[in-house]
Amino acid sequence: FVRIVLRTGQPGQAPEHEVITNYDINDYKDKTELTAQKLRTMMYATLRAYRDVMLIERNRLGLERVIAASAHIFSHQKSHEFASAVLAQLGNVVGLERGALYCKPVEMVSDSGENLVVAAATGDYARFVNEPVDTALPKHLLDSVHRAYELK
Repeated sequence: FVRIVLRTGQPGQAPEHEVITNYDINDYKDKTELTAQKLRTMMYATLRAYRDVMLIERNRLGLERVIAASAHIFSHQKSHEFASAVLAQLGNVVGLERGALYCKPVEMVSDSGENLVVAAATGDYARFVNEPVDTALPKHLLDSVHRAYELK
């Protein structure tokens, strides 16, 4: 981004209204009004404006990813495909490199309590889909899943 501040010693040669309106000039200062303090103030304001423009651009790109992800997610008909698509797109948005998994409680016929099953997964965890978490997941991951389920 380029910001141009026109400093002139002869204001009549380049009238302020005409210069600002017809050219990509961001500010106009007479020689007598541009002090060191005003230049510093202008620089800080310009740097903040740049920061804000960059933040808006990052947010715009994030929204584009969300829109693209939404279209991809809603193209799936089966619930496990839908959940996997949601996980995949969520991983793209927040940067989950190894993958993600979604577990849900199911009642087991042989057991009166609830057990967790991997309902959907992506990346390194895709091989665990439809498996009980207690038998499929490594201990460090199993502990994290149980802790997350208890805190839900």
